[in-house]
Amino acid sequence: IDTLDFPMYEFKLYFLTTLPEGEAYTLTPGTQTAHDYLWSTGGTALELTHNYGTEKPSFPGYHAGNEENDGFGHVAFNTDDVYAACEKLEQAGVAFKKKPDGGRMKGIAFCYDPDGYWVEIVPRSKK
Repeated sequence: IDTLDFPMYEFKLYFLTTLPEGEAYTLTPGTQTAHDYLWSTGGTALELTHNYGTEKPSFPGYHAGNEENDGFGHVAFNTDDVYAACEKLEQAGVAFKKKPDGGRMKGIAFCYDPDGYWVEIVPRSKK
């Protein structure tokens, strides 16, 4: 829905969201109207960061975030049915750190994204 570019710091932010049913998004990311929409939305937005230069073959790579001295742990997504979502992910070849019935905390899961970051799958609130 929006982007914020910081060339002086060599990164760009991208914001994603799920629009309310029936709402069409016609704004252009990076414009003031898109910024206004982003900061006034009642929903949830996911912010992704692109650091300039990471697309180059010479880039050494990121710390996976789940090791000693990590500065970032994981992102989480909520779903109506954790078990069904995990089954679908597993059928797609996604590897898991913890399945919904593993460990002490039942009903949540952790899988790995393609870069090795943990992705938590949690149940959506019933409210």
